[in-house]
Amino acid sequence: MKNKGLHLAKITALCIAAFAVVGILALSIYFTAAYFFKSRENRGYIEFAPGIYLDFDADTVEIDEESPTSWQLLYYANKDLNSDPVVFNTENEPAGPNAEYYVLSPEFKCGAHSTTVVARAKLEYISTIDNSEISDEDINYLFDNQTYNGVRLTFDSSWVEYEGWFYYVGNNNIQEVTSAEDLAEIAYSQNAQDIAVFEKNNDGIALVRLANRDDEEVYPDRLLSFNIVLTMEFVPAENNWLN
Repeated sequence: MKNKGLHLAKITALCIAAFAVVGILALSIYFTAAYFFKSRENRGYIEFAPGIYLDFDADTVEIDEESPTSWQLLYYANKDLNSDPVVFNTENEPAGPNAEYYVLSPEFKCGAHSTTVVARAKLEYISTIDNSEISDEDINYLFDNQTYNGVRLTFDSSWVEYEGWFYYVGNNNIQEVTSAEDLAEIAYSQNAQDIAVFEKNNDGIALVRLANRDDEEVYPDRLLSFNIVLTMEFVPAENNWLN
């Protein structure tokens, strides 16, 4: 596969697994780019060179107008759905086995004047103890659903996995990505709906629940502090990764 004109956005959520959870959404631009915030309420815009404009819903992420690299995830503190979402920081909340967090899924669409794009994303878990990637075995330890009722972040059904990445296929009922024709093009439209990244429940939140292990069970040190890194890539539709 070819990578033509690659444009990246990285979203990072910092989690202190056994004791607290802190969420940081960082958009890291790996090429020359301009950041700006338009006057329309609750929208945040990133301009990707050349000609890709992404429009993020500021009700689903804390947007820092001064910095394109310091956005933060939002959640409902103490699982209070009647409260206003706040920056994902649970240091003052109980944490540990079976702890639950009501996280908002970042949502986006093409901004005005953007070229038509396709998108893909992936989740990685990086230990902040030694900066190493956490293995699938350790991730299952933290969020084991089979035995301990854990729940981890999962992609919305409009994203389909292929070779470690989840590609945006829209509502085309595609179960497997096999060619460029399977990817859904994302174009600007005044009536376009926002695209959710994570799967949401009936309350509109992405549930995260640590595995319900024994309170006395000792978590390995490498799992006590880690980043959940969501990397998103956008490229012009005609230059996508599968062409």
